[in-house]
Amino acid sequence: MKHTNILLAGATGYLGNYLLKELLDNKNQVIAIVRNPDKLQNSNEDYLEIKQAEVTKPETLRDICKGINTVISTVGITKQKDGLTYMDVDYRANMNLLEEAKKSGVAHFVYVSAINGDKHRDLKILKPKRSLSLF
Repeated sequence: MKHTNILLAGATGYLGNYLLKELLDNKNQVIAIVRNPDKLQNSNEDYLEIKQAEVTKPETLRDICKGINTVISTVGITKQKDGLTYMDVDYRANMNLLEEAKKSGVAHFVYVSAINGDKHRDLKILKPKRSLSLF
């Protein structure tokens, strides 16, 4: 298996944490970007680097994708909190990350949206995801 440099956003969430474990188990070099580094234990220092950033604040993402082959984003909220809306996080934050990836010439951008999202277009939580033109 070819080992790639992967940037994982949303690594402290349920899905992101699961993906992080799988990526590390397969010996991929991973940079996990997190708001709160204390929420993620760096148990695999050979393959994992943790960087603090907030995808809702593009200035914290500057040059974060340099040397990255693939960006995986599981960023999204299930409940609006901290004054942030679905549009702030599910749409704008992912666009911030995508724009930064494009600047750095990242080859692959993987965005994890919602299971059966195309069947639930009427849900308010999915409107920002549709704005990304992913389904």
